[in-house]
Amino acid sequence: EHDVEGAWTEVLRMKEAGLVPSEATWVSLITAHVRKDWTSHASPAVQQVETAMRSFGFEHTVPTATAMIRVLGQLGMKDEALGLLHQLRREGKRPNVRTYNVALNVLGDRGAGTLWEAVRLLMLMREDEVEANPTTYNSIMKVCEEYNQGIFFFAFMIRSGIRPSTDSFNSVLRLAVDTAEGDAEQARELMAEMERRGVEANEVTFKTIVNATTRNTFITRQEVMILLQLAVERGARPRPRVLEHMFDQYRAEGKYLEGVSLLGLAVGYRLMPIAKCLREETMLRQEVLGRQPAELRRMTMTLDRIREVSMRGGGKGR
Repeated sequence: EHDVEGAWTEVLRMKEAGLVPSEATWVSLITAHVRKDWTSHASPAVQQVETAMRSFGFEHTVPTATAMIRVLGQLGMKDEALGLLHQLRREGKRPNVRTYNVALNVLGDRGAGTLWEAVRLLMLMREDEVEANPTTYNSIMKVCEEYNQGIFFFAFMIRSGIRPSTDSFNSVLRLAVDTAEGDAEQARELMAEMERRGVEANEVTFKTIVNATTRNTFITRQEVMILLQLAVERGARPRPRVLEHMFDQYRAEGKYLEGVSLLGLAVGYRLMPIAKCLREETMLRQEVLGRQPAELRRMTMTLDRIREVSMRGGGKGR
């Protein structure tokens, strides 16, 4: 992906040689335009691809259309993306599960689509006898805005005989902790279900819970830390830089208790190198010196324990 110039050079070379680009060549050219730093010239560039295909007398196949739907989605051209899927169906070219999943992902990207549009695509899949997979339901849950909606499709996926993945749990966990309707009890139930099904948490699980500290005022600091610990016990191992960013944010916002609790978790489960833990401990200690006496005593006692455990080499690990 991303080598747009190289992909176009290959197409032009084939044209000069009197060759007709294959389906794989067109897919390569289209996917070369998939990137995150779209500029104002991106849309015309995609139109040039369509023009070039027509000049060779090449009509979209399911693979080329799937690639194009993905690119159109990144451009924020939702209607054009869905229109291409419907065009395939009108031409008797049945979209496959990847095509539908890409279209569903377009709906979930930056809140571009509605839940009704996602359900409509799911209905079309059934009409086309295309079997849904975990990615299908994960994409639908990303379109959901309420916990009750997400947990419905999560349960529907399980009833359909599909084993939920880590991404599945993360999608519905986001609704449990990151919306006004969500709460910590729902999140704990999901974490318990994760364990029952033998599904491991990951860094996204950890970061999803962290987001609750800034968006959901109904979940307390203690509840967030409990959920973070559960995520770590289920296998989540956030990179040190993720934790360092959290420490920086907590200090900037004056959330020293959160910082101390997080540091205790990092040391107890060896989530960061000892040297970095000690550095964070020193900075937090300096920050809390100006706090009220009762809070100061409590936090410094916790920091003393953290330093002691750090000097012994950390905690449980994995």
